[in-house]
Amino acid sequence: MGRVYRAEGGQWTTVTRRGADGVTSHVLLSQERGGSTRLSFTRIEPGGAFGPHVDDYEHVFCVQEGHGEAMVGKERSAIAPGDVILTGVNEPHGLWAGPDEPLVLVTANVYAVPPSDRRATTKGGDDG
Repeated sequence: MGRVYRAEGGQWTTVTRRGADGVTSHVLLSQERGGSTRLSFTRIEPGGAFGPHVDDYEHVFCVQEGHGEAMVGKERSAIAPGDVILTGVNEPHGLWAGPDEPLVLVTANVYAVPPSDRRATTKGGDDG
């Protein structure tokens, strides 16, 4: 069932993977419900980081609040609300919050779906 979601009322969990310092997450759409996509809020506390790492899926990060830096490949860039960061499969990436405010992002993890597992989206199949 749909609803209006407010981040301050969500249940946040600490991200414990290597390289995560001051990172919490709240899942909005689990992979079980989202198929090839998992959608969540990610919050990095001031001065915190989700250090350089690689994943076997793609990311789309949408900056909602705060300022910081993002690394994609070998390039680091300043990020601010409204910015969107895209990463590919096995592409090194990381996120750093600035020292004065948390960095809040909407994060989509996009998992590969083999063509044989894709559902037809049109009457004639998926080749149109």
